[in-house]
Amino acid sequence: MADHKKAEAYLTILAVLIILLVAIRFRAPLLKYYGFYEPDDYYHFSVIRAAIANNFIVPMYLSISGWPAHTIVSEPKGLYYTVIAPYFILRFFGISAYQIMRHVALVFGLFDVIGAYFLARYLSKDKLLGLLAMALVALNMGDAARTSALIFRGDSFVTIFLILALIASLAMMKETKQKKKILLAALAGFLLSGANFVWNGAPFTTVVMILFFILLLLFGYTFADTKLLNDAKYMLVMFLVWFAFVSLYKWAYLIMGQTFTGWHFVPIFAVMAVGVYLFDVLLEHSKHKRPYERFLIFLLIFAILMLAIYVALPGFIIEVIKSGSFLTLSSSRFAETIQELQPPTYPFLLASFGLQLFLVPMDYPMIWSVGHIAKYWYWLLAIIFSVPYFFMQVFDSGGFAKGKARIMFGYSEALLAILAYFAATAYLQMNAIRFNSLVSIPLSIFAAYTLYWLLTEAKKVKPLFYVGVFLLILVLAEQYELSAKYTAGLSPADEICMPQFFCTNPSNPPVVQALSWLKNNSPSNSVVLTLWPDGSLVEGIANRTSVTDSVGSQNGSKADPFAAWLFNSSPDARFLLTPINGKPNYLLTRYAWLVETGGIYTESGYGIDNYNQTFISRIRSELLAKYHLTSWSQLNQTVGNELNQSINAYIESLYGYGPFNTISETTNTTTTMLTFSGYYINNIEFTGKLVIQTINGTKRFGGFLVETLPNGQSNVSMFSNVILYNILNASSVVISQSNFTTTDNYTLLVTYSPVPSIKLPINVTGAYLLAPGLARSNMIKFLYECDYTSCPWNNNIAKLQLVYNNLDTKIFKIIYNESNASIAAIHYT
Repeated sequence: MADHKKAEAYLTILAVLIILLVAIRFRAPLLKYYGFYEPDDYYHFSVIRAAIANNFIVPMYLSISGWPAHTIVSEPKGLYYTVIAPYFILRFFGISAYQIMRHVALVFGLFDVIGAYFLARYLSKDKLLGLLAMALVALNMGDAARTSALIFRGDSFVTIFLILALIASLAMMKETKQKKKILLAALAGFLLSGANFVWNGAPFTTVVMILFFILLLLFGYTFADTKLLNDAKYMLVMFLVWFAFVSLYKWAYLIMGQTFTGWHFVPIFAVMAVGVYLFDVLLEHSKHKRPYERFLIFLLIFAILMLAIYVALPGFIIEVIKSGSFLTLSSSRFAETIQELQPPTYPFLLASFGLQLFLVPMDYPMIWSVGHIAKYWYWLLAIIFSVPYFFMQVFDSGGFAKGKARIMFGYSEALLAILAYFAATAYLQMNAIRFNSLVSIPLSIFAAYTLYWLLTEAKKVKPLFYVGVFLLILVLAEQYELSAKYTAGLSPADEICMPQFFCTNPSNPPVVQALSWLKNNSPSNSVVLTLWPDGSLVEGIANRTSVTDSVGSQNGSKADPFAAWLFNSSPDARFLLTPINGKPNYLLTRYAWLVETGGIYTESGYGIDNYNQTFISRIRSELLAKYHLTSWSQLNQTVGNELNQSINAYIESLYGYGPFNTISETTNTTTTMLTFSGYYINNIEFTGKLVIQTINGTKRFGGFLVETLPNGQSNVSMFSNVILYNILNASSVVISQSNFTTTDNYTLLVTYSPVPSIKLPINVTGAYLLAPGLARSNMIKFLYECDYTSCPWNNNIAKLQLVYNNLDTKIFKIIYNESNASIAAIHYT
């Protein structure tokens, strides 16, 4: 027997090591890239760098974030101490903060995997369940989405604190001695506050605990379970300790305002305290009632208590409901353009969770909510679909695969805790894709429990058990394969290093080369104007001040006007002199902006010029007349979708662009024709053709557009302009075809390189169809018309002098007309 246990222990240790190696395998692929995963991380690196220089104290303001006014560091200080604290010790071993920051999320990913093991074992003592939970978390790409190397954000670190708080709470409920129960409850409160210490989105953890508390009351009262009601009293101790710590953090400016951490939590806590003692007293007088009668009484009293909270905090409750989650996601149009704030799609859910998505019944309401109104019924559906777990009982003695399955009604504190965990995080996931890491842990635990219960049930019939083992291996193997495919395509966000933008060396992408040049060739007090995601790269890599960035100064008051300026067709040079920009010294542009035109346009608020607004007003007026309405608010309520479609169609026609995906060549002795195809809008195929004729040694260029309708009919028209752009030396030729009778107003942009290419004919590197508004915009001038000798944007206020160009980035020095006294007098310090 002793040898058997020893072998079992060795087998468990081996399995744990293999699972941890698998977790590392799927969280390490990004390490081949330079720097960090996304722009936010470069801002955070700047804060950490400043803190180390400031005697390891995180500064209140980051001096290079935002200009002319610097923005406050609003992230919880604990986020930065996840790097600063280990660096304080590891620096003596030659390990830099940069290296720690690149790896720290991966370490927390391993914490998640290990934490899932201990949390799952509260559902069953069987080590097999714990190992299954570990394996599924290790293979869960939703968790890896925030716990992979190079990623640095609060939701990378928050999960382990919630797991530990739940484990401490469940340990408290297992404990019989009062003093130890109080100590464990206090420990749970302290651990829960750790979530607030590292992430502003941590209020979801408080919601999980509140839901857990409510479930304790519900089951304790409904089934006359005095132990659950008594444990709920100790949960109040946990909430008190948690509130004391978050209040201390706020007093010390370690965290800023977070939901549930202010005065409004006091009446919520008061109602919770009243509730637990009220149901305790009521149970003494209603033990003779049937469970369903007590359940109805609970619902009635619960509704009254919720009404009391609403009366005490009406504004706060409305804010929480309106947010679509337990967090404030965004307060501007950034919510429309930041991809991670969009609702999930089926492919996203499958990529995040793989086969686990289909092993948990409560996942189906989340799946059905994609594109449907089902999410408004989520809470009812979640309750209904969680019912099977109350009948999937496993009795065991704590060995390995020793469990005995039963189909009978039952519940446990652990089941209620993990249900609360899943319910809150799945609701968040339905609202925005960014929350896939939060739901990944309870989802993996329930998926593991489903497999575990089915396997233990199959033990009753030996052949069926072997089939179950085989199927379990297949599930894990398939999950491994899905995860491998997911990680194979990983690359940094926001085009920091994308192959289509000539990032052939992941460890030294062109944008990094450009910013290194800026760091070495500009004064240290230089101010750079650029798009807000790239502003963080300016701060983190070049160590220069950026007018905007993706964290500290990401706000509509700055980003919206900049986006509008990019799309403006006139120079609008005084824009540079306003307090929005503070007379910057450099303008940094990236060719990747062409890919991001839709998002940039949305941030501009459709405020580019009067023609824009006039056109949109006309669309609204036509729809008002069509539906016999009198106000725009009625229009939004009645046909808002049609209105948006009309406006979006207009935007596409004026400011859209399309990359041609296929290039072919035909040639003879005097003429070469390049055909660009593969671009579709509404089933209409757009084909661009560039004709190059050589007559008496002189090359002549011409371009025309072919629109092929679904019925096969074609319309041919000349491009208004053709832009030929040399990607190596930034020189361009703009060919006007205004002497032709044109019908489209489109522009053909062709980029080429004098260096031969294996993949494309005559060195063409790309071709794009530009809508008329985009073609005449400042952005196209910056990217494709300004070169080392001239720039069509230049004016009597300022001119742009190109000082650096590579395959990703252009850097202009802004030279102001200081001979004009009014311009020379403008200074920002």
